[in-house]
Amino acid sequence: MSLLRRALLSAPFCLSLAIPAWAQQPAAEPTVRLPSPVFDLGELVVPAPRNRPQWPATVSRVDRQLLDDLDATRLPDALLAVPGVTLNPGNRGGSRNETAFSLRGFDQLRVPVLIDGIPIYVPYDGYLDINRLLLGGAERVEVTKGFAPMVFGPNALGGAVNIISRRPTRAVELDARIAFDLQNSGDYSGVRASAAFGTAQERFYAQGSVSVLSQDSTQLPQSFNPGLFQPQGDRLRSNTQDVRLTGKLGITPNDTDEYAIGFAIQRGERGAPPYAGLDPTRAIFFDWPRYDKDSLYLLTRTALPFGEGSFLRMRAYYDSFRNRLMRYDDQTYTTQRRPFAFDSSYDDHTLGGGIEFGTNTLPGGNIRIAYNTKYDVHREFGPRTPQSEMRDIIHSFGTDVTQRLTPWLTATAGLSYDIRDAISAQDPATGGVARFPTESQYALNGQFGLLAQVNAENDLFANIARRSRFASMFERYSYRLGNGIPNPNLAPERATNMEIGWETRALANTTFRVAGFYSMVSDFIQAVSVGRSRVAPFNVITQSQNIGEANFYGVELSLEARLRPDLRLTANYTYLVREREDTRTTPFFGTPRQRVFVSATWDVTPRFQLVPSVFGQSDMFTTDLGTRRPVNGFAIPNLRAAYRLNDNLSVEGIISNITDTRFAYDDGFPNPGRSFRFGLRGTL
Repeated sequence: MSLLRRALLSAPFCLSLAIPAWAQQPAAEPTVRLPSPVFDLGELVVPAPRNRPQWPATVSRVDRQLLDDLDATRLPDALLAVPGVTLNPGNRGGSRNETAFSLRGFDQLRVPVLIDGIPIYVPYDGYLDINRLLLGGAERVEVTKGFAPMVFGPNALGGAVNIISRRPTRAVELDARIAFDLQNSGDYSGVRASAAFGTAQERFYAQGSVSVLSQDSTQLPQSFNPGLFQPQGDRLRSNTQDVRLTGKLGITPNDTDEYAIGFAIQRGERGAPPYAGLDPTRAIFFDWPRYDKDSLYLLTRTALPFGEGSFLRMRAYYDSFRNRLMRYDDQTYTTQRRPFAFDSSYDDHTLGGGIEFGTNTLPGGNIRIAYNTKYDVHREFGPRTPQSEMRDIIHSFGTDVTQRLTPWLTATAGLSYDIRDAISAQDPATGGVARFPTESQYALNGQFGLLAQVNAENDLFANIARRSRFASMFERYSYRLGNGIPNPNLAPERATNMEIGWETRALANTTFRVAGFYSMVSDFIQAVSVGRSRVAPFNVITQSQNIGEANFYGVELSLEARLRPDLRLTANYTYLVREREDTRTTPFFGTPRQRVFVSATWDVTPRFQLVPSVFGQSDMFTTDLGTRRPVNGFAIPNLRAAYRLNDNLSVEGIISNITDTRFAYDDGFPNPGRSFRFGLRGTL
């Protein structure tokens, strides 16, 4: 069944509310704009007033209202609403029980994840299990695509995902929630709770949050057929425990200056459900008893006496990652005697910072100049894993200039020069005695974009960006647990990203955007099969190599509309093609050709709200080892209902995967079936 047909079968669930809406009710009047609760010191691209574009490229935002409508507890829940984003199990498949994403064909390694503009991806391999990122203290998720400010640093080959925290706007703020998860059978599954609190005073503010997600197990769809290591019913080893604390203290000594210190503390552990298919060669038995991620950062903005709009921004941060991953001999999870079994721990940290000068004193324009640095340290050790340490430092010098050429045409240009110095890299195969060869690498980046404000309702934009990414430590030095060969001499990847688009607000309270994009990546890095393991003949030996050119292209359509005062609609569609120049290499994986999302928020009464939604995608391949195992496309409908008991208290219910559809992002690792959630929310 095609994705289009699946979407047509599911979309009436959302759209039946919306089809007659334009004819039934007059358009709602624009609402009065209140002081923004978004922490703008942490934004990459600051939106223009009245939601009018001022950046000549696509920037997708999921604001707090939509996060609430979708009950987005974790980052993947929010990314489902972003056109161009596809969830997948990452570059090592579903056996590790991780959630990753791709953006317009660029995987997470090429799209850094940030919190308030601070990079938090793991220094060693550039990845991060985004399921661990709870959104209790977040106000917005911002996704830049292909064309991002140069002043924010290196390695954003395909864009960036930025979680922006809340800035309190009132003297007392509180948002507390608790919800209980139930399986399709009605059995208790877990609990999730969060509390966000804050205060805004005349010259300072404080914001904090605590989020907890505890999951005992999930349940597979009733249509699931038992596999070699997975029976019907409860998904084995699907337990999860996550606790996330965030906080921020800001000082505003006057109307122009701001100084804020923030932190995020993540503590987690999770099981790794076993392979649920029928191929014994794919069975790997993992466990994650520890997954900890902490960040501490300082952000400042100081006005300068060089004319109106001149400022100096500074940032400094420390980010750490500590985990423990265990692989066992078999499904008993008791012994580690076989050669491929291991007990490995990471102890990574990053020190970084930057300084940025900006001014709006140019006639009809502004300029920003910045220097950023990032010092990465990776340490790996374990009872059966030789200890090793690796260190990199990156410097980036960047500038962005925006200039209004005519009353209706604005140009934006950027330039940056990046340096990656591989300081040291101990060879774990020798217990750190020997070292890999290291070298310094350089990359020049540039971009140019035009924004044409044709009239009050229509904008045209076009841009081109030449960007780079240095190979990660994992790509250069990893033996991949005995299944890989290091390649210290990998060249940087370079991408030319092009985009052209149109945004219209011709219909009242409606924004429609269409964007076509094309990316040409040279020296693309991919794992290439180079043989078979002698220890485990079923395992393929791979090596990261520059395989040549890769091309990603497609189109995005997005719609945001208030159809009437009590009904809002959000919808988007993505069509994506990924091609590689050398067809002898491993096929691309983790991205479907088509992807769709639809959500409607209907205020049935002043107290009762319904939010139906559906997301779906077409078939895709999900392996980097060349086995060409696809997973089928799907369309998953969900429903949230909320009833407000009074101005401060509401009850909520959510049905996920209403149709109990069997679907997966990787062959042999099915997602949960139908589930229920019931909760209580209180606000002040």
